[in-house]
Formats: sequence, structure tokens, C-alpha cells
Amino acid sequence: MAFLPFYQVSADAKIALQQFSLEFSTTLAAAPAVPWAQMLGHYNQSKAIQTTYPIPLSTARYERVKGDDKMRRLYARSLRVQPELWTDGIEEFRRVVEAPDFTGWANEPARIAIEAMRQPNLLAATMLEANPVLDFYFDKDVKATTGQTLFHATHPANVLDSSFGTFSNDLSGYGSTLNQDVLKAVFTSMATRPAPNGRVMGLTPTHVLTDMTAYQTCKDFLESDLMRVAFLEGGAGSQKNTNFNTFNRWKNSIELIGAPELTAGAGYLYFVDASPTAPKPWCVQDGGAPEEVIFDTSSDYYKQTKKIGIKYTLELSVTAMLAQGITRVLLA
Repeated sequence: MAFLPFYQVSADAKIALQQFSLEFSTTLAAAPAVPWAQMLGHYNQSKAIQTTYPIPLSTARYERVKGDDKMRRLYARSLRVQPELWTDGIEEFRRVVEAPDFTGWANEPARIAIEAMRQPNLLAATMLEANPVLDFYFDKDVKATTGQTLFHATHPANVLDSSFGTFSNDLSGYGSTLNQDVLKAVFTSMATRPAPNGRVMGLTPTHVLTDMTAYQTCKDFLESDLMRVAFLEGGAGSQKNTNFNTFNRWKNSIELIGAPELTAGAGYLYFVDASPTAPKPWCVQDGGAPEEVIFDTSSDYYKQTKKIGIKYTLELSVTAMLAQGITRVLLA
């Protein structure tokens, strides 16, 4: 007598996967804050295979009327963003999950959810440290680029007209820690940075990004009421006066963000003007919530491996955009 195959889904394995999914979604929904990569850059939620961002090269500027009125062309350059796929997940033999001594997923769903939330930060940190050549400088008409990276000493104010001058957003030589000299240099550099029309943009850094080895020292300086006056301490030996202090005018002048995604000890500070009208230094393109794929006992994967599993896929990319709104400082 022939036996017809009878397939039964294990309730225990199914429930275990449901619990994994629930813990993941609960952690994801309880995200404490927006990742700094989204907060400081341009954020676009899209599932497009490729997105082209036209970049305005003209800045509003009133001119005295002389003859025919002149109109400004906004979009002469663009940059392209192509999202990438990122995945993480777990698998386990069904017999292990259904064994009496199986105690659950040991918080792994929450860890995977947290890493999903951190992924934009990780990609942005990698991009900052790689200092990529800007797609914005590529001239599609002549198929050539001027080659400037995101942080460079001679960025053109206007890539179509060299007469408007250059600017630097890569500074060094102001000490080994965040101090008044660093902030004076950065605030002055960004406030006097030329726009594509040659006039100053008047940018103001709103945030400073640091790795965790420098975070506490930066926090001490930015939250201190008093600041030591170095020139009053110029004496030697017993003549050196260490009792003079002044109010720290830089206290709370900028928001500090400690980024564990940055390489510890790399020695860079990143200052960003995150105001709505400032040029964005990078773009985060997000395909939306992670896609969940469950491999239960009804899946072909289980039939081939005797394992159940669950995985999550992100559609995400971070691309460098414009240099005007960001400044890098090397602490050395």
C-alpha cells in the first residue's frame, strides 16, 4: 500500500520564528532617535534603482537692471545615487529550536534591529573616512572630473567659473584637542565660504561629530563654564599663574555628537551646518523598513537543510554630495 506524504508544520518552530519577528519589530519601533547620518545629511526614502539629484550652481543675487533682465539657470550639474542591498539573519536546526533546553533567541532579534538602525551611520562614517571624489565635479559633457574629494584645500566656489575663487574645508594645525582656536577657525571658515555667485554663504556649524576617544574631552570643553586663558599662564616655574580663568564663550555653541561608528583614535572632527538651507554634505537614500524573509518548515530551504531561519534586507546607500556645509579638522 502506497503512503501519501503528509507534511505538518511544527507549532514550536513556527512560534519561535514569530517571537523572533515580534522582538525585532518591537525594537525597531522603539528607536530612541534618528540616526545622525539622516539628521545631518539629506534624507530621501525611495526604492528607485538610481536617483539623480540636480545640484543648483546658482545662488540668489539681485543685480541692478541694465538692459535685458538676466535669468539664472539652476541645474547644470547632478549626482547619481544607487542604493545597495544589505542583509543579516540567523538560521538553526529545527531540532535545536524544538529541544526542551532551547531558551530563546538570546536578544539577537534586538541586536539585528539596532544594527539596522545604525547602518546609515556606519555607511556615512565609512564615506567620511574614505574622503571620496565628489560626483558633483564630474562634467558629463566632456566626461572628465576636476578630482576634488569631499575634504579638499581648493574647492571651486563655482565649478563652471573659476573667477569666483576657491575655499578649503580641510583644516589642521590648531592643536590636539577641541579648543577655542579650532572653533574660531571653523566658524570663520564656514562663515566666509563663497557661494557659486561669489558672495559669502554665511554658514554656521551646528553640529560637531567625533569618535568616542575624543568625545569626553570635547564634552568637557563645550560644557565648561570657565576656560583657561593661555596667555595669562605664560610664566615659568613659580612665576606661572594658574589662577586666571574667563567665561567660556563657546559653551553650548555647537551640538556634540559622539559617533562610535567612526574609527577610534583617527583624530578628526567633522563640523556640519545642518540648518535647512545649508548645502548637504551627503545623501542617505533609504528603501524603507527592512524586508523580512522567514524560512519556516514549509520552505524549500528547510527541506534542503533541515534548518529554519529568518533574515532582513536593507536597501540603503550614503553618497557624498556637497563640500560647502562640512569642515574636517585634524587634531594633531
